[in-house]
Amino acid sequence: MMLTGGTAIGLVPFVIIRFSSGELWVGLLDAALVVSFTALYLLVRLTRKTFWVSFVLTFLALFGNVISSYLKGPSQVYWLYPTMIIAFYLLPARIALGLNALAVLLTIPAYAGKVDIVTASSMMITFILTNVFAYVFSSQMKKQQDALRQLSIKDSLTEIGNRRALMQELINRKNDRHKQMPQGTACLILMDIDHFKAINDSHGHLTGDDILKGFTQLLQKIIPRRARVFRYGGEEFVVILECDQLSDCWNLAEKIRQHTQSNRFVKDIQLTVSLGVAEIDNKESLDDWINRADEALYRAKNSGRNQTCLSRHQKSGHCEQPSQHAWDGTTTQETTMR
Repeated sequence: MMLTGGTAIGLVPFVIIRFSSGELWVGLLDAALVVSFTALYLLVRLTRKTFWVSFVLTFLALFGNVISSYLKGPSQVYWLYPTMIIAFYLLPARIALGLNALAVLLTIPAYAGKVDIVTASSMMITFILTNVFAYVFSSQMKKQQDALRQLSIKDSLTEIGNRRALMQELINRKNDRHKQMPQGTACLILMDIDHFKAINDSHGHLTGDDILKGFTQLLQKIIPRRARVFRYGGEEFVVILECDQLSDCWNLAEKIRQHTQSNRFVKDIQLTVSLGVAEIDNKESLDDWINRADEALYRAKNSGRNQTCLSRHQKSGHCEQPSQHAWDGTTTQETTMR
């Protein structure tokens, strides 16, 4: 909005000057650019969409300069330098470099025979240097932005998605389901490692950190490819799963519980985990969805821990007791849902 609106306002005096001095074609070019930039400003303001507007803005600015070079001659070259730099601000570095190179190549014939060899050489060298430095700066900035983005959505200890990444994933899942009618359902599995504070108090926080990393690795081995795991905070984790039916989500939760109980972590420590399962409801908000999973989790903990509970919003709100039989990789009718 700043670039489109500012450029449109900045060109208005030139439109007046061009028409006043009898430069009809240049005046018409500037007027067309004012109208175009104003339209782009309104488009961004109304839609908040910027990618294609950025591309069109860069194209108009660059090739408006090219046309004005043919109409006015070498004096227009000074406008090309800031326009090339703006291209790197608006677009990915490679696209900006390509458009800038094309604009320079198209401009060269406009100066043929109008500038001496020294001036022409200076122009080419400065064109190249401007693009090289802008390209390096833009590429480095992109790398730093990507690194910061990863830091903002990744848990530093377990290296899985953090709470911010979870919320973005939930938004994406909800939007996808609104855009189309997917088969099956989606579930949140919210889990909490039982008595984790006691482990920290008895073995130290470094051991607790190792257990969190080991539990994360266990989850990543268990969950299917279509599921994603996030660290919700502390010793709480979330799995988002697209499944054919609710019982599949329940079965995965029970699988996590059983594997956790049978596994041995650092210092041969045995863990148990409590889990709450909530199926998606397209009519409710994300907070409501999370709150239902949270409510189910706390019922599991208050009912003795090492259990899986369904949200009360589902067909059954009961918690299931751990199976007394060794888990063989399947979930029996008695340990699925009542």
